[in-house]
Amino acid sequence: MTVPAGDDLLTGVDLSSAFETLDALQSRARVKAAMQAAAKLLEYAAYEMALVQPAGDVSEFIHIAARLDLASRRMEPDRAQTKVSEDLQRT
Repeated sequence: MTVPAGDDLLTGVDLSSAFETLDALQSRARVKAAMQAAAKLLEYAAYEMALVQPAGDVSEFIHIAARLDLASRRMEPDRAQTKVSEDLQRT
């Protein structure tokens, strides 16, 4: 995946390795890991903005982060990953 360009406030922060790491994962694991990373970034943003933004905005970000984290934890593993895990448990 290509890192988005444009009005990027993260100038000087290289997210390429994060995207490369995600790209190396299987489909469902990639989605789960991306959702967890997004949740962590949203939570970080919420706590950073706590002193300058209304409490309602902050709590909304925290709530969205929690929902993302919960949704990622509910995701089923890929069928192939499940099969490998079952095989490993039998040995």
